[in-house]
Amino acid sequence: MAGGGFVVRFERTYACSQEDVWRALTQPDVLSRWYDHMIDYDASRLHFADGANLLFVAKDAHLFPAQPGRVTRIDPPHRLEYTRASEVVRWRLAAAGNGASRLVLTVVAGTKAGMLAGAPQLRDALDRLGMTLAGKT
Repeated sequence: MAGGGFVVRFERTYACSQEDVWRALTQPDVLSRWYDHMIDYDASRLHFADGANLLFVAKDAHLFPAQPGRVTRIDPPHRLEYTRASEVVRWRLAAAGNGASRLVLTVVAGTKAGMLAGAPQLRDALDRLGMTLAGKT
């Protein structure tokens, strides 16, 4: 537990530019290919700008109620931080040499159960991100 929550952290290196990874993190049409498959990206409000209010809407209302969020920090193409319901989501990007990018994802969840339940989905999403960035479906 750290700072009032439970933390999960992932690191990945992708063989593409920070700008390519940034687009995948911030453009709903690209997010929909790899991130959370329970989200209705057309109904959600995911405009990532400084101080923007976000809304994550489920494809099926029985999955979860709409989750509000807010962009708390943005520094393209290096850092994106936002809240999603009771979670804090932090994406950090850095050059990794030879045109590659290093991504660090940190999520702070309010409960240990929430963190443990979400970690496998995040791991799988980051694997799908790699495939998306490589042009694979």
